[in-house]
Amino acid sequence: MALGTATGYSGIMGAAKETAFRTPVNINTRIPITAEGLSDAIKLIEQETLMGYPGRDTLDAGPISVTGSVDTEVRFATANSGRTIFFGNDLLVALAMGACAWHAGSSTNILKLSDDLDKSATLALHKKIAIWEFVSCFFKGFKFSGKAGEIWKTSFDTVAYKLMRGDPSSGSQQNKQAQFNALSVTAGKRGLFGDSTFILAPVNTAWGGGESNFRIGLNEFSLNYESGLTDPEFSTPDAAGGHTDANLTIQPVRGGFRKCELEFSLPRYQDLSGGALQWGSQLLAWKDTQAPLQLLGTIQPSGDSTRIIKAMCPYLVITAVDAAISGPAPASMKVKATLLRGAGRNTVVTDAAGSSIAEEFQLEFKNSNNAASEYGRNAAIF
Repeated sequence: MALGTATGYSGIMGAAKETAFRTPVNINTRIPITAEGLSDAIKLIEQETLMGYPGRDTLDAGPISVTGSVDTEVRFATANSGRTIFFGNDLLVALAMGACAWHAGSSTNILKLSDDLDKSATLALHKKIAIWEFVSCFFKGFKFSGKAGEIWKTSFDTVAYKLMRGDPSSGSQQNKQAQFNALSVTAGKRGLFGDSTFILAPVNTAWGGGESNFRIGLNEFSLNYESGLTDPEFSTPDAAGGHTDANLTIQPVRGGFRKCELEFSLPRYQDLSGGALQWGSQLLAWKDTQAPLQLLGTIQPSGDSTRIIKAMCPYLVITAVDAAISGPAPASMKVKATLLRGAGRNTVVTDAAGSSIAEEFQLEFKNSNNAASEYGRNAAIF
């Protein structure tokens, strides 16, 4: 049977957190992808010997890089009745950040940045005529973004250990048709940009009512995170360490500083909220003085207390403000900001557990719904 591709609408993606590098596991989460570009590339080692004619004699297969990107929609996760199979993309976000804690009191998964990114996932894509299984996927970062009139989205930069292609029923890959059949679960509610509110205020501005003066109306927002993980690396086989194929990558590690940035825009160069601030002048003033700021972004469908996504940035500095004129439209304002470690700098922005945020940012996914007709996550993502 051919192991190529088929129609794009047939594509289904499943994922699960692995317990050991190089060891695939059964998928347990169906991921709502909008696009994927994962594939393998073989470096061919050319024959360098002159043989009396201009043609190459042989090519040997060398290192195999398995890389690419995955684009997903942000949805509030939904489970099957047994709460063992889920639909949503919060698993991938948690794996990319490296740590997840469960707060039972608020039914919230608290996603934290980890210094040791040792979490990997098995990603499997059912392409109708074949299953492509990516073993030990590490995420080099993601972009969490949205704009007015659209759904929130995420895009993940991925490096994996190995790609297995196989027949859906008889292939040698870990996940086959039966594992995909088990992923059948009702799609979760989407996170819309119109359900979002943003608060941007000086650090240590106390929450509890006064922050409403700092609500800022945006029409586009993105959180850009680069973890600093290495690209595929190759070494000779080391049986003692379990690495037995020199043409497959060793486990990625952090190779440098992580990069955390915000970009957002306002539709006009003026106050839109009716509040006390004139945002055009205020943003420029904060940039000029390098004022330390805090940001809280909340996605919550109107009147729904069971579904909430929060992005919390305890310490940031605006680095650029632009208000370019383009055609007859009013000048819009575009802002860039760098996120810095919050430890000891801001004790006001706290997570669902009431703890201060030590890293550049944290995300929270509250998606528990105990109604029999719609189950949500009620325990840690991993």
